[in-house]
Amino acid sequence: MGHSHSHGDVHVEVGARTKQVLVGFLVALAVVTVAGLIWLWPSQGEINAGIQRVETPAGVISTEATITAVEESCEGQFEPAVGELQCLVFTVDVHGGPDAGSSVEVQVTGPPAQAGLQVGDEIDITRIDTADGPLYSYKGINRTPVLVVLGLLFVVAVVAVARWKGLFAILGLVFAGAVLIRFIIPGILLGKPGMAVALVGSTAIMYVV
Repeated sequence: MGHSHSHGDVHVEVGARTKQVLVGFLVALAVVTVAGLIWLWPSQGEINAGIQRVETPAGVISTEATITAVEESCEGQFEPAVGELQCLVFTVDVHGGPDAGSSVEVQVTGPPAQAGLQVGDEIDITRIDTADGPLYSYKGINRTPVLVVLGLLFVVAVVAVARWKGLFAILGLVFAGAVLIRFIIPGILLGKPGMAVALVGSTAIMYVV
């Protein structure tokens, strides 16, 4: 003869004393976290003095440009001949620098020439001062507009699906990224106590997220 057992939801009662201890612990931890952030937070002066930045050489300027024409040949540009190496010449409108608003040519070879770039695309270029005048070279594809659009679509999708919870989740991600980039990484690079920086930063993120 079989028996069936039915179990209801289990409720665990937490005493008032335990609640007070838990709340007190969380408040104390929050105070310690804030104090740690104030104590360990790297100032802009410390960052400038302690973290070396890559300086752009004199006479070199990076800017953006728009492709206005594409020539599918660089015949006579290479010595010796490069065989089947694809080469393109982009005519671009320069957006910044001393030649802003002018049209210049940029030679592209190898993988960038096979990236499918076409008229209207935005690219990053580098202007180099030489004895024979300025020389422009291809630097990379300007993906900022695409990334901004994708980011906005992601935010809209999350908020549309999860509403306020989704919005708060995105704000939590932004806060976590800010703490990581502005506090944890610089603090470790500057030689501050690594364990303390990691614990304070992660605890701050935990409280917000």
